Amino acid sequence: MIAISLLTAGVAVVVGSTTTLASEAEPTAVAREESKQGPRNLTLEGQVTNASSGEPVAGLELRIHNVWETRDGDERHHGRDSLSAATDDEGRYSVNVSEGHVDLRIDDESYQRAHAEFSVRNDTRLDIPMEPVSQDLARVHGTVTSEDGDPIGDAYVQISPVPEGCEDAWDCEQHPEDARAAGDRSSSREVETDEGTVEITYHPRSDRHVRAETGPQGDYEVRVPDGHYRIFVRADGHLNARTSVEAPEGASARADASLTPFPPRSVSVEGAIVDQDTGEPIEAAEIRVENLKWGTDNRTRTDEDGRFKLSIEPGYALVQIRADETYHVPCQPADEGTEEDDGNGANRTEVCDNRRERSTAYLPIETTIQTEAGQTVALDRGLQPEPQPDARLDGWVVNASTGEAVPDAQLQIRNEETGEWGQAATGEDGSFQVDVDEGYYTVRVRADGYYANATNVQVDGDERITVQLTPGQPADDRCCYRTYAHERATDGGGESDEAAEWQGSSSGEGVFTGGPGELGPPPGETMGVDPVKNAPGPGVLAGLAVAGVGAALARREAR
Repeated sequence: MIAISLLTAGVAVVVGSTTTLASEAEPTAVAREESKQGPRNLTLEGQVTNASSGEPVAGLELRIHNVWETRDGDERHHGRDSLSAATDDEGRYSVNVSEGHVDLRIDDESYQRAHAEFSVRNDTRLDIPMEPVSQDLARVHGTVTSEDGDPIGDAYVQISPVPEGCEDAWDCEQHPEDARAAGDRSSSREVETDEGTVEITYHPRSDRHVRAETGPQGDYEVRVPDGHYRIFVRADGHLNARTSVEAPEGASARADASLTPFPPRSVSVEGAIVDQDTGEPIEAAEIRVENLKWGTDNRTRTDEDGRFKLSIEPGYALVQIRADETYHVPCQPADEGTEEDDGNGANRTEVCDNRRERSTAYLPIETTIQTEAGQTVALDRGLQPEPQPDARLDGWVVNASTGEAVPDAQLQIRNEETGEWGQAATGEDGSFQVDVDEGYYTVRVRADGYYANATNVQVDGDERITVQLTPGQPADDRCCYRTYAHERATDGGGESDEAAEWQGSSSGEGVFTGGPGELGPPPGETMGVDPVKNAPGPGVLAGLAVAGVGAALARREAR
């Protein structure tokens, strides 16, 4: 997207992105010229006043999002502009908008936040009364100290309004929906325009968080509207604390907080991590120990002998050990990069490559330990190598009309028995390859300029398939029919969450990871049924041709 900013007469305009929906037929040049309908330029203007006194309010900024539509023959163009304007000494404003939808917001500390949404079809005058915030703000202040009474500087303090209807200041955290409903203290009023009635909604400033940091003596102070507030305090090396306070209008309220410091890290956890099958040490395995009482953690990696040592606070702790196929190591001083001239008078810094891969990936393990101050805990563990896929799925993606290869087609493969899924892409010869476990799979395929296809295949050992894609431009990226797997997931009824997720676009890496194959050109003749028809049940391949068994290698990454 290219953004263009204009500044004229106190009005800033940011032109946003546009999208085009193209029709199938292309009109002639004459017809196109006659059918062009650009967005009509309109004027939105008015006066902003104080709702209590009726006095004009100068210097207020209005932020406007303007959504518009134009037509060019059978094509429709949508766009969104971001605009802003400021009121003059008489509280007046004027801004050019396009015919369409307007979302207008005003946010100023002296007034409640105002918001209005409406359509503009002609020049429109909208006068906006602003609800002032009470000038008799409450003063909330206090001191944050450690348990021994020492002040804590640079502590983070957050003051949040307690939603109405909450008997306890912190109880509503357990019932967010009820809290939001009870805490909605917005109000509204209707304003008449030439185009009809516009509703303006006002949100009180007391529904927002106020944040502060303590000074060297641990003190803080904020100004807030009257009301009931909860206060959260956080400082390095201490347990978080929370309290509440009632802030009366125009008066002061004190809310101090005493934080419990973490104990010293006097517990030593040490041991060796080895391959469970061979007993060989595992280098660079990651060990993370989380103290569940204090909410702290410490982590390290094993050395070349598989040994590690770290320290934690005493108490109940969770230990996590993992040795993934891919990991990162710290940059060594010699690898931190060097600066050199790039020939244009500028320096280029080369960053070290700290990504590593191990030949064997291992299944992670977790355990818990109970520790006391000064204790040394021996933690020797063996990791089980990650099981490897026992089958291979490869093949081609071809044009259903010509039999030619379809490069860069995107495949998603899902094991319908385990729910595990993966992805691959075809190479220049239209081939793909991926290692999988034996089982019953749904294979979905997409490529630019083709309708998507999906089918089911039973993989026993090695399986080679050819997927046919029908040329065309789909309306969206969903698949062209309800797969057998989809019918199973919905059980013939309404769509389940699992089915909806699988029918939509998946993200992430998945368990099975493949890529382009090295199978050569696709076979000259392919057999299969029309890929647009409903998918049959297990054992029948829709839009697929089985061309024998091959042996393509791929890598499986377990996450």
